[in-house]
Amino acid sequence: MRKEYPYRKVLYKDNNPEGFVSFCEEFEKNHPEAQKKNILIDVDGTTIQRYLIEGERVTVYDDYDIGTVYVLSDIKIA
Repeated sequence: MRKEYPYRKVLYKDNNPEGFVSFCEEFEKNHPEAQKKNILIDVDGTTIQRYLIEGERVTVYDDYDIGTVYVLSDIKIA
């Protein structure tokens, strides 16, 4: 069983594909050490981008089920 993410941050209170991409680009720029995983697209249209930084997980969602763009992370995201 995977542990819960200790950090959560809402980026947009509505779906925002452009905001999702913009956050991911900025995150990659600020964290060049991050290993970018393949992007996932759920059947409901939710887009998920996963990263690993020294074994710590950072996952960005544009979640169409709840209608929010957010980050779940093992590290604090500014």
